Amino acid sequence: MRKMKVWEYIVIAITVLWVLMVETVPSDEEYHKWLEAQYKIKRNCDSSGCIDYYSEGITMLPFLMIAETNTSESPKRSIKVLGVYNTFFVLENNLNAAS
Repeated sequence: MRKMKVWEYIVIAITVLWVLMVETVPSDEEYHKWLEAQYKIKRNCDSSGCIDYYSEGITMLPFLMIAETNTSESPKRSIKVLGVYNTFFVLENNLNAAS
């Protein structure tokens, strides 16, 4: 049996990471659940304990998701996140900005 070279290990590691990324991209439903759980933001909010959003943009790629949601509050506030490995990473958050 031949010994594997370093570059072969690197290719295998990158391939495994890529396959895991593809298999664990969060869905838009998971994003909405996370948004409601973390920030109490949801569409058609009917109680005083949550915030209604008026627009959002979700970009789904085979290996990641980028989402931006804007609230209907005055002044307008937004959050932008990256979804990868079934986890959301906040890229930009001005939900708590001063009025």
